[in-house]
Amino acid sequence: METKEKTITTEEQALKLVCKDGYNLQHIPEKLKTEKVVQAAIADGTRYEYIPKQFRTFTLCLEKCPEYGSDTTEFLRRYANSEEWGISPSAMAALVKKGVVPSFKKVPAKMQDEIEVAVFKYALKKDILNIGKLPQHLRHLITEDHAIKSFNNYESSGYRSSSWTGDKFIHLIPKKAMTKHAVKELQKILTSRVQNDSRRDGGFNVSKIPQEYMTKELYELAVKFSSYNLEHVPAEFKTKELCKMAIEKDGNALKHVPADMRTEFYISVVKSGAGLDEIPMEDRTDKLCVLAVETNAKQFEHVPDDKKSYSLCLAALDQDAEMFRFIPHGMVDDEITIRFVIAVLNKKYSNDWYINDKMREGEKMSLLDQVFAFICPDELTKGQKRDAKEKLFTEVITRDPKAFGRLVYLSDERDVRWKPFHNSISVDLCMIAFIGDEKNIECIPTEYNKAVWKAYMLTRHK
Repeated sequence: METKEKTITTEEQALKLVCKDGYNLQHIPEKLKTEKVVQAAIADGTRYEYIPKQFRTFTLCLEKCPEYGSDTTEFLRRYANSEEWGISPSAMAALVKKGVVPSFKKVPAKMQDEIEVAVFKYALKKDILNIGKLPQHLRHLITEDHAIKSFNNYESSGYRSSSWTGDKFIHLIPKKAMTKHAVKELQKILTSRVQNDSRRDGGFNVSKIPQEYMTKELYELAVKFSSYNLEHVPAEFKTKELCKMAIEKDGNALKHVPADMRTEFYISVVKSGAGLDEIPMEDRTDKLCVLAVETNAKQFEHVPDDKKSYSLCLAALDQDAEMFRFIPHGMVDDEITIRFVIAVLNKKYSNDWYINDKMREGEKMSLLDQVFAFICPDELTKGQKRDAKEKLFTEVITRDPKAFGRLVYLSDERDVRWKPFHNSISVDLCMIAFIGDEKNIECIPTEYNKAVWKAYMLTRHK
């Protein structure tokens, strides 16, 4: 080393030596380690420890720092100048290892710009999600590569394998970074998301994609994937074919169809099983209402009262017990209550809560209690109420013996929400259930088995 230092007497010789191998900087005499020589050595990959202190910058320290393991901590412990830079070695280690952006509160004002730029350049390289943390005045640091990388970003989320987060960053990308190539890559990603609809998190939200990056084909694919996207399709792309596609998937899309087209889609709306409430009240004809309920009983809620015929009420109730709530009070009779109970016992509703617990605004009782209040009004005596319930359950099981098993289950007194069904089982009812379907022998409570068999054998001998 001494021989090499003695033979190097000019900057030109020093420059030639470090250009040949940046590590030769360690052999250059201190007086010849000029900025030009040092920068040449840095460009050739010299070690940080060979660089004179006056040339050691925050940016250079980040570039030379090992990225993994204890080497990172050790390097920064030795070389991070936290007093001058205002960022601790531990904060720098978090940036280097995980891309965690440090606080700039202690950074001296004269170095603020230099350190912010260095931090965010490194942070973007380490974790593309840091695009969301970039201050407005540093958005110019985002390049085409950053843009494309952000569009391809997925994020783990609980039990789901991944969810696409690329659309969160599009509005943050400056125009200069949205090159033709970047736009094509974005369009390719959007296309793959709607074509591969087997993904649990497939598709994309059109409202988050600037119109200048969308095409007619992308709008069509987006609506084909989800009718909700029709809302964000520009008027010039809302063709009859596109609107029909959206409505056939979900009739609620009618509200996003141009007003002059809507009437021709009414049949498609009700056939979709949703969207009757989007059709003006005066246009909800008997035919539309019947078709809507046949397709999806929940549409009964939006049938005008003057269109709710008795047969339509029964049809809705047979499909969904919750629809009792929307039957005009004056139409409720014994037949409707029987149909309600049969629907409940066959679990034709979306959730127990909507039957035996939840009350809508203005209601004082659950749906179940409302029905049994009609069956057993307060003016009846205790014995009359028992007889009314017995008559009801007899008719229900006579019509639908398969409902007996659930009736037995609900007769258990442990769940107070099903109180109207408590103590509903009797020997006679067990007999009716058994005669209607011999498989019900498996459901008959033990205490009634012997009596049922005895009664059954007597009827056979007769």
